[in-house]
Amino acid sequence: MKERTLEDAKQTLIKLDKRTFDERVMRLKELGIMWLSAVERPSSQRMDDYTQEATKSFIEGCFRSCIFCCAAAVAQTFRHEIIFESKNPKEEFKRIERKTFGPIIDEAKKYERLRPFLEDAKWLNKLRNTIAAHPICFWPFPEDEMMENEIIVKGLKNIIAIADAEDREMIEQLFIIREDRSKVVLIDVLRDLNTPGASELLMWRLDNDILKPLALKAHQRMVKILEGLYPM
Repeated sequence: MKERTLEDAKQTLIKLDKRTFDERVMRLKELGIMWLSAVERPSSQRMDDYTQEATKSFIEGCFRSCIFCCAAAVAQTFRHEIIFESKNPKEEFKRIERKTFGPIIDEAKKYERLRPFLEDAKWLNKLRNTIAAHPICFWPFPEDEMMENEIIVKGLKNIIAIADAEDREMIEQLFIIREDRSKVVLIDVLRDLNTPGASELLMWRLDNDILKPLALKAHQRMVKILEGLYPM
């Protein structure tokens, strides 16, 4: 790895800030402001860490990281609440310390305070697992273009399956214009990988167009849960 000078790093960030400032401002505006209070009831410090990282990730356009941090913030909050309600917090900490988000949601069913937020938590966990935590993708396969396309399409279909109707429609209608001016629409490629121009569309980076609205909804659900548990 080539060493970077301090001046080079400074100039690179200055140029990046100038070029992306307006985009980041608009993404920050989209998030709104989260209002919650830990005065009446203590909240988790780790929750605060993850909510800040979720916000920063969305602003910077790191949408998978945003989704992951939104789910982590809620998972940490549920753990905190379960331990806080326990008659023996030390033992409860040890019991649930290594439980993943899914089992923690099952634990949360026992607590009236957490029940109103179970469905949103389940959705966040499913989104996290589908997009940010568990998907495997291995390409290119230079000698097997069809297999390469099948892997990409499988990942896209998994994302579409969790999206709501509005986002599903948006994703399916993504398109590119080829050099010959013909239009290739994603829904046609999802239905038939032999669609002319399928490889051109699939190797075009669709991630930001697809993941941004899902990351925004993840952030909104996270805020809904946290504001509900710790209202001002």
